Amino acid sequence: MTKESAVRRAWPGAVLVLLVMAAYAPAPWGELVWDDRILIDNQLPAFTGWRDAFWPPANVDQWSDNYYRPILTLSYLADRALFGREPGGMHVVNVLFHLAATLGLYALLGLLLRQRAAGHWGALAGAALFAVHPIHTETVSWILGRSDAVAALFLFPATALALRWRDGAGVASLIAAAVGFALALLSKEVAAAGLLLIPATLWLAPRAAGAPLPDAGRWLRLAIALLAALAAVLALRQSAGDAAAGSGFGTADLDTWPALQSLAWFSIKAIWPWPQSIFVPAESLPGVAVTLTSVALLLAVAVWGLRRWRAGGDALPLLALLWFGATAAPTLAAAAFNLAATPVAERQLYLPSAAVSLLAALAVAATAGTGRWRLACSAAVIVILGYGATTVARGFAWQDNERLWSDAVAQAPAHGLPANELAVVYAQRGDIERAFALWQRARTLINEPKEAGIVEANLGNFYLRRGEERQAFGHFDRAVQLFWAQPNAHQGLGRLLMRESARIASADGARAAAAADRATLHYRAALEFRPAAATIRFELADALARLGQMEEQQGAGSTAALHYAEARAELERALASDPAAGESSGIRSLRDFLAARTRG
Repeated sequence: MTKESAVRRAWPGAVLVLLVMAAYAPAPWGELVWDDRILIDNQLPAFTGWRDAFWPPANVDQWSDNYYRPILTLSYLADRALFGREPGGMHVVNVLFHLAATLGLYALLGLLLRQRAAGHWGALAGAALFAVHPIHTETVSWILGRSDAVAALFLFPATALALRWRDGAGVASLIAAAVGFALALLSKEVAAAGLLLIPATLWLAPRAAGAPLPDAGRWLRLAIALLAALAAVLALRQSAGDAAAGSGFGTADLDTWPALQSLAWFSIKAIWPWPQSIFVPAESLPGVAVTLTSVALLLAVAVWGLRRWRAGGDALPLLALLWFGATAAPTLAAAAFNLAATPVAERQLYLPSAAVSLLAALAVAATAGTGRWRLACSAAVIVILGYGATTVARGFAWQDNERLWSDAVAQAPAHGLPANELAVVYAQRGDIERAFALWQRARTLINEPKEAGIVEANLGNFYLRRGEERQAFGHFDRAVQLFWAQPNAHQGLGRLLMRESARIASADGARAAAAADRATLHYRAALEFRPAAATIRFELADALARLGQMEEQQGAGSTAALHYAEARAELERALASDPAAGESSGIRSLRDFLAARTRG
């Protein structure tokens, strides 16, 4: 290869690198936002090595059992090894994942358009659009949102490798495609769309010059490779046990209308992403007229694409629609079964937006040799620059939690969730009165039961810090009535009941024991939802010890012995997860007390 040809082959990649770097220039200076701290502070400390990514330890704090994403977890473990808790490096890694996915898409588009005179220009235009699309900001700028980009950087090359194998490359390409598909699945479940998309791409994409039509044997080998990859992933997931069991759809009711609205929202936002927000409430989805019109247009385009293909024309528009629908399907299913706090999120458009890139690539390539070529290229440049400028501006909203949730409050002023999150930001930086005012306001806004319960729990903690125990108890109690799975509220009730027990112990031992017994029930409920929370377990151990002491004083020695034994077991579990706590004088005293009571 001559130096000139090497430069000619390399410059499109250099353009894509520059576009990604420019569009996400603000990202490296971003802080930990939203749930990033849960990952960094609560979850990753439980992982001691790479094996834990595939076989997660039990009871990781706030770890979802619905997902199995070991490749994603490995990326976070690598972040920890390289950067510690420093977010700048993690944000750079997110940008690099997006860049790798963009380059993978460019390679795939190049293969799909290789029969066209200006196919390389179309591939570059489509990949450039993907590189700077504003709808990707949530995926790239949020450390915890990188899963779609990681899945894409495996799924795009896997599809390209399968395409090369179809056109005559050796079996190594097929094996590599299957491995890439498996790695994509181990990054995010949405990559299961590859079971449809990889065969569809091989069926619909133009063949290389001289490449024969795949015969039945070749299709069988492809099916075996993909299904073997899927089986390996499922076997790994099964071997991980309860930590990756998943809960499925459960008993949720099916409602197709939210799914149709979400499909319409996806189809609009994939092209016109404005306005953007981290929080997308149901009422911001398209109304009846827009939804029905959008769905009708998608169906019309699908029918047109199918008829065009059957008439011997280009099948790539049909492939683009298949890509869009297959990668959007998990989100549409979640909306239909009401499985999420909000029906859609911008990060869910990361993979579906590749369909828009393919259509844009086709539009640019189709004008080659016509009078519309300059117009098409000019329009592509304008759109790419406009998208890129929007992505830069949107990136600043992701710089810190205050800007992120202030923007969400402005976008959805009638909803309590953004107001509550912004109040938490104020509380964490010490602006308690401002946080209190926002929590009070959030109570009056639209909330799902879970969100309403969280607001009440936060107000309970506010009053607890101020020593106003009656008000705190009322808010904690309302929180668990609204939504039982509120560990913070249960812990707050446990603390207040133990304080009450201590106050009345000398005057009414029976009532004091009853209050302590109620406290233990709330602590156990809190641990049901946060089993890895050592603080809650320490408090439960202390409550059980005090309850046993009161029972012992009342002559209920056998019951006291049971509570002492349980308290000691809970204390040992808490120390196993947080050994450093054993150095405190209070924990040492409790341990000595229980050791004396349970000896022999």
